[in-house]
Amino acid sequence: MRFIPSIISNPDYIGVNPNEPNASFELVKVLSENVQIGIKLDVKENYLYVATLHTITSGKLKYGIENGRLSKFDK
Repeated sequence: MRFIPSIISNPDYIGVNPNEPNASFELVKVLSENVQIGIKLDVKENYLYVATLHTITSGKLKYGIENGRLSKFDK
């Protein structure tokens, strides 16, 4: 939980959930474990919120990059 501000301000990868292309995006930070957060837009109330936070395997990260779901975020 303490890494959420760092992940949001300095992600390594960014992507869009293909099941929710207009309402959410994903950020990934590579740490000792790869941490992914999903941020959603509450259209009704017009604000962003962290909807999910979990670790992902290096394989899942690689697959997301290869299939175009995740892109390297250049600062």
